[in-house]
Amino acid sequence: MDSQTVLKVNYIPSMSVDAIDTRSLLLNVGGNMCPQHTQMVLKPAPRPNTLYMGEKAGFSICFVNMSAEILTNIELDAFMTTSVRQRLLNESIRELAPGQRLEYAVHKDIGEPVEHTFTSTVVYRNAEGLHTLTSTYKVQSANPLEVKPRSHVANGHAFLEVQIDSKLSVPIYLSAPTIDVGPQYRVLKNHHPTTREPDSIDVDRILLPNDKKRFLFELEPVESASTMPSELGKLRMAWTREMGVRGRLQTKPIYLKR
Repeated sequence: MDSQTVLKVNYIPSMSVDAIDTRSLLLNVGGNMCPQHTQMVLKPAPRPNTLYMGEKAGFSICFVNMSAEILTNIELDAFMTTSVRQRLLNESIRELAPGQRLEYAVHKDIGEPVEHTFTSTVVYRNAEGLHTLTSTYKVQSANPLEVKPRSHVANGHAFLEVQIDSKLSVPIYLSAPTIDVGPQYRVLKNHHPTTREPDSIDVDRILLPNDKKRFLFELEPVESASTMPSELGKLRMAWTREMGVRGRLQTKPIYLKR
């Protein structure tokens, strides 16, 4: 009987997942292919060897009844396991007629550099009894960018120089980083180039593989003090790479080096 049912899991770029945020739109019980959504969201992509922190991992799940009988009591689950196990999908379907299929898309933010295991399981019943199908995909995650901060004090201001190194094998478009300053600072000036026209592409923002970019922030203490406050703030970074995949990261607090 299992040869007459199919559980297929494909990787999909995070851009496509973002385009359809409600997975119920992908549910197909009537046998139609949901052409307004499925063609875009469920287009298979090669499973990557590495997932990157700050991005999203997306997966399409398709369960097809290719048998000549009705399946009943269908339970479909999807989990992502790292240091913890998180349920991404839990659906119960009363019955699935011959030729019908169930389609879903799920996504997960990648937030730590560890092995990620994506597991999809479907349990169903037919005349022969209870059946289970499982698909498992394991992949390691990594940090796409390395941040190297340097700081110094001059004329009563704190200067934070940040070098961002790419660890990716493809070019990315790196938006100008921003800083969430510590409670005792305010941003006085950003000493890095910005694009004059908001809709234009700044070629200086293109970060090539194994390349680096430098940015400088000038911070001013909110109140005068005999010593400069220690916590400068947290850096926020955003980028876009091939196929429109987007990512965002925030650093831990950066402190003034004395």
